[in-house]
Amino acid sequence: MAIETFARAAGVQLLHVPFKDAGAAFTAVAAGDVDFTAFGLNTVAGLIAGGKLRALAVAARQRLVAHPELPTLPESGGPAVEMHPWAALVARAGAPQPVLEQLQRDIVAALSSTDVVSRAELAGFEITPSTPQALRERIAADRAAVAPLVAEGRIARL
Repeated sequence: MAIETFARAAGVQLLHVPFKDAGAAFTAVAAGDVDFTAFGLNTVAGLIAGGKLRALAVAARQRLVAHPELPTLPESGGPAVEMHPWAALVARAGAPQPVLEQLQRDIVAALSSTDVVSRAELAGFEITPSTPQALRERIAADRAAVAPLVAEGRIARL
């Protein structure tokens, strides 16, 4: 999704090279068999620190707090593309509302810890506690954002 979003914004066609897993993709980039790929910083931080991969830019509005040396895509001459990988905690359908509300409060408290925030920033994450309704809206917005890629045939399915 990230590469196709970037290619569309840049107005270029790129050759998709499929891999079985992220490790195989990283190996191909490190060996020079593939020119580049895109992954969340948390996934490649160790490879970057070890000199196996070189970060070129971040697809963010501004430089990351914990990695100010990494330019944004526009600073590197690319399109203003933002990619925000996210994670969500979910519960089973039909979970009692009081339980969900307590979980929400506990999760927000845990994510507010300075230790958690600093570790997340080092991994390239920005913690933004949310609500179930905001998550539903985020999923809908993400689906709408990639729908043109599916319609153009750049992505096979959502």
